[in-house]
Amino acid sequence: MGGIILALERETGRDCFDTFRRCLDRERASLVEYDDLERQFMSEQGETVRYGGPRNVSDIARSWQEHEPAFQLFLDGSRRTYKIADIPIGMQVFPIIAGQVGVGVCKRENRRFSACDLFLHTVLAFPDKLDTEGKNAKQHRAFLADLTAKLNAAQNRVHLDALLLYPTQANKNFEDKGIARVQEYMVE
Repeated sequence: MGGIILALERETGRDCFDTFRRCLDRERASLVEYDDLERQFMSEQGETVRYGGPRNVSDIARSWQEHEPAFQLFLDGSRRTYKIADIPIGMQVFPIIAGQVGVGVCKRENRRFSACDLFLHTVLAFPDKLDTEGKNAKQHRAFLADLTAKLNAAQNRVHLDALLLYPTQANKNFEDKGIARVQEYMVE
């Protein structure tokens, strides 16, 4: 990432600060919280018929083996985020977050699994204040596309698939905002 940071400094005219590069996902084992999980899911959990002891389900299992599986496609994804540098803008210092995003689809045919598609992307998330000229989403996209092309042309070690901007309006944890923007990219 050192070549990308040097190219970024040349293109933006801003000096970046070296930082301890670390995987943010290992530091923050975040849990997804669902507001209505307790009310909707947990109220109707388990079996509807209560049995007093163990029961033999081998006949039920054999009958289900004769049916086609209900699910044929499976989707899974992974995201890793890293803080790679800090960039000063005005009187504030913001983190630059690198993200590795992977999404894979598997298919089951004739009781065999095979890979259908795999998407691997490398992205960088910057504070939205980096684009001082952009006034709307279209201008932001043009700025990011141009900067992506320049950063990729300036080095050949890491191919960047996209650059992202995270919001800086409220003084909250900017690392969290960068991570959230990488997560949103995964859904796009």
